[in-house]
Amino acid sequence: MSAGTSFPYQPPRTGQKELTELLIKLFEEGGTLVIDAPSGFGKTVCILTAFNEILREDPSSKLILVTRTKRQITRVIEEYLKLNRELSCLRPVALLPRFELCLKRQEENFGVERPLFSNYCRYMIESRTCSYYLNTYATPIQDLEIQRKDFLSIENLLNKGRILSLCPYEALAVLSLNSNLLLMTYPYFLSPSFKNFQNLFAATVRKLCYVFDEAHSLNDALSSSFLIVLTEGILNDTIAWLANFGNSRLIQQLTQLTINLRSLGDLLSTHKCIPGESAVALLFKDLKYDLSQILEEFKLFLLKMSMQERDLHI
Repeated sequence: MSAGTSFPYQPPRTGQKELTELLIKLFEEGGTLVIDAPSGFGKTVCILTAFNEILREDPSSKLILVTRTKRQITRVIEEYLKLNRELSCLRPVALLPRFELCLKRQEENFGVERPLFSNYCRYMIESRTCSYYLNTYATPIQDLEIQRKDFLSIENLLNKGRILSLCPYEALAVLSLNSNLLLMTYPYFLSPSFKNFQNLFAATVRKLCYVFDEAHSLNDALSSSFLIVLTEGILNDTIAWLANFGNSRLIQQLTQLTINLRSLGDLLSTHKCIPGESAVALLFKDLKYDLSQILEEFKLFLLKMSMQERDLHI
């Protein structure tokens, strides 16, 4: 398979043909490749060209391209739109968080903040009260496919969503099942939403390839996605605030968590090294809910308060 004859810019600059051929081999055979090239080298077009060649032989393949920022996704899309005739096998879609694509959020007096949004969205879906969601899944997929190129621009996507009364996020989710190039940022890639979504197609795809743009940023993305700073002072302030609303179950859970954290701190302060997992696990054996479950219940409690302020009831 020769990359030189299929490269969209003729003739390829020094190194582009070699990188494209190397990527084709990597996508075919598997493995890991680290690319270090200056800005403007043409890494994106090399990646898109190589995967376009793979799709000629194996149309069921998928490429997940992860970037640090949304702006970098836009640059990939701009490159694709400029060369879509040459890259005719690619069917791209950009996956973005629900919060940024929610049309209801842009309505007047929405009042639900980002930390509570996933609970709000889940409630609206489960109660079948989001017309945008319902209309999306009542729309034939062929009608969504017609809009694919328009959906690549976030501005066009939101406008089309308003005109057609569709949920932009769900429309992209539907299209992504029939897409072979999925674009997303690090936070979305690391989110539970993408993990659940990935399970839908992982078993049916023979070649699933990943490209991480600016991979040196991955460590920071991991830290910011999973790091929670929790102190005894924060927990005590939260317990005092909850006492105003009489939520005894959450108060009891957070009080127990505070006790366990204090015990863990005492244990760590008496050891020169971190104790074994069994010692740490022992401190939390009586905690009914783990931290993630407590946070989810706390967010649901805040969401109920927010909805009640708007004269809505869950």
